Amino acid sequence: MERKAFDCVPVLERMAKPRTRGITFAEDAYFSHLGLSGARDLMQCAGDCIDIIKLAATTTRYQPREFLKQKIAIYREYGVDVFVGGVFLELALSKGVAKQFLEEAKYLGVNMLEVSDSALSVTLDQKIEIVKWVKRAGFKVLAECGRKMADSALSVAATKRSIERLLEAGAFKVIVESDEVEHALNSGNMSEVGNIAEMVLAAGPENVILETPLGASYKVAREFFYWAVQTFGSEVNVGNVSPDHVTLLEMIRRGSYWRGWYKMIDTTEIARENQAAKS
Repeated sequence: MERKAFDCVPVLERMAKPRTRGITFAEDAYFSHLGLSGARDLMQCAGDCIDIIKLAATTTRYQPREFLKQKIAIYREYGVDVFVGGVFLELALSKGVAKQFLEEAKYLGVNMLEVSDSALSVTLDQKIEIVKWVKRAGFKVLAECGRKMADSALSVAATKRSIERLLEAGAFKVIVESDEVEHALNSGNMSEVGNIAEMVLAAGPENVILETPLGASYKVAREFFYWAVQTFGSEVNVGNVSPDHVTLLEMIRRGSYWRGWYKMIDTTEIARENQAAKS
């Protein structure tokens, strides 16, 4: 790893890439557009902080093929896994072109896929079969668990069991749908927030990725990151991170954001040096 600036200042250490915990997955483009220069800039500035890049939803359907291949190659050069949002695989499955979809993903350099049920109505058993099929095709697999537009408390036992079965099927990690977390945090009901924490702890924080609320502002993202790190520790897995918020999350993880370390400091030595300079 390249030497970092100001390394005289101690911060919390964390696992080097490739990581199995403390994973940050960032969005490539959803509300903004990253070209080749933007992708390279992001990697040069924060590539060590990013483990996975998500090509969101079906955005890649509208990008030039060779351009996209080049952009994915930039991410892979920095040791970043690249996956296509699960809803696009769902669309391919619904259109009967899933095999061709996987072939195209391989050609483009995608090495990871998400298996979700955001748009399709599938059973857990069906989702497990898809996970096995995608993994057998040579991809790392992220499986999604949880409800879109959640409007009631999460069932801890049922969700934990779903996560366990998806991991047993070969999923690398299981993503907890952002709507589940957002509903709990916005409900004002501490028992619902407690349900999320209980479920993650029961399944093992190292096995679960918590999604940042979609389109989160700086303030919303900051509060979510604080909650996640304070609840599950600095090595919590966090997803759906805007490129603009990657370094913010890293600062919070490593205790260098002001809210994590603010205290009175001893300026005695500085005063002595100032006095000596006057003499």
